[in-house]
Amino acid sequence: MGAISVTIDTHLTSYILSSVFSLPAYLASGTQNFIQAVLGVVGVFALAFTLTMMFVNVDDK
Repeated sequence: MGAISVTIDTHLTSYILSSVFSLPAYLASGTQNFIQAVLGVVGVFALAFTLTMMFVNVDDK
């Protein structure tokens, strides 16, 4: 999420660990900042899903 957040200029006013549960902290800097954070999380989930589907082989028995 770090690379995506830096690219779209998402910032916080305090130090917290990044996770899905810390999304309300992004509201302190405005609604646009919160939307950028949500887009970053969605992007990370989509990237992880895509890479998993590409590189994991499931053997059918």
